[in-house]
Amino acid sequence: MVSLKNLSIFVKCNMVRHYIRKTERCMYPDGYILKAVTKVVAENQKVCDVSKATSIPKRSLLRYVKNFLAVEIKDEAEATTIIGGHQKPRKVLKSKQESNLRNYVKRASDINHGITTTESQT
Repeated sequence: MVSLKNLSIFVKCNMVRHYIRKTERCMYPDGYILKAVTKVVAENQKVCDVSKATSIPKRSLLRYVKNFLAVEIKDEAEATTIIGGHQKPRKVLKSKQESNLRNYVKRASDINHGITTTESQT
């Protein structure tokens, strides 16, 4: 049987709202991974040798090289996000369609005497 005393233990647990990184592991300066990948791709050096020289794990470097070769890269900023960074989530609508939808919802709100966006979804 669960008593209120035992239940209060679970209720007091709070989730972490702002994560603070505790180690400096796998944190590389800007362009560091791109330089290592270009050594492998352009200079035809072995992945093992480059990983030892740069202290990037071999499997990670291989993944970065695979991503680099899979996508045609136009500039360095794009390369850092594609190779070893976080990408923006894929959009469902194009930006013009999104702005048209936003304007339509605002206009519908004005016509329907202040309908909210949550009420317009139903």
